[in-house]
Amino acid sequence: MKSPVFSKNVSHVIRILSAALITAALIFFCRWCTVSEESASLLPVGILCSILAGLLIALPFRFPRPVSVILCLVLPLASFYLMESLTHSPLTIRFSVQILEFIFFYLLYGFLFFVAGRMSVGFLLANFFVLFVGIANYYVLAFRNNPILPWDLNSLTTAASVADNFTFAGSVPLMAVVIGFVFCSVLAFKCRLCLPSRKPRLAGSFLFLLLLGGYTAAIQTDTVGSWFHIYEMPFTQGYTYKMNGFFVSFLVNAKYLKVDVPADYSGETASFL
Repeated sequence: MKSPVFSKNVSHVIRILSAALITAALIFFCRWCTVSEESASLLPVGILCSILAGLLIALPFRFPRPVSVILCLVLPLASFYLMESLTHSPLTIRFSVQILEFIFFYLLYGFLFFVAGRMSVGFLLANFFVLFVGIANYYVLAFRNNPILPWDLNSLTTAASVADNFTFAGSVPLMAVVIGFVFCSVLAFKCRLCLPSRKPRLAGSFLFLLLLGGYTAAIQTDTVGSWFHIYEMPFTQGYTYKMNGFFVSFLVNAKYLKVDVPADYSGETASFL
């Protein structure tokens, strides 16, 4: 049987190694994002932030429950602003629409919290998902000057096949957002909130899943769109995403995946024409 001292020492070594690896990866990433002469002066800032993130990981502490609860409420909002700032200023989004974005982020983070059973794990998964989507949208905008749209999911294989034709370059905004998400993830990992009982976790996961489905259906209605002043213009998607934020725009656009067939539609007539 392993002694508590041995387990504590192993945990300490793993924490130090993780901190060193993440710090080194961040420094390398910051160097990649500041290769141009205009951005090279910001490399020391990126290195300093990388070292601070590593120190936070290495320090053996956990936030008390009250601080963890506050972070549970703040971190989803921080991830929203970080993701949106990658492509435009979040302040361009009308506050009523920001509220809709807040609701989505709370539902997403809450769902993964209940699935994982721990805030540290659930929020880490949510941060990774949001950051992945944000970076993907950042490069899609750079390649074709248009954001990710729901119907793009039908052509993922084609998109992957032509991705080799483009150059993936780093940038200062990308560096800042990634570092911000790393700090958010480290803060979440230091929180104590957990749900040890299995039945409440399953019930909570199911409830949040239902709420996410209800949320998606609601924002696609004209009533909610009018209440919250959702900007909707299918032919100017770049501007639409700036006015609504990514997830509200994406989910509203999803309603166009299903088009009602006219009552007098005839497949034979269409093929003849």
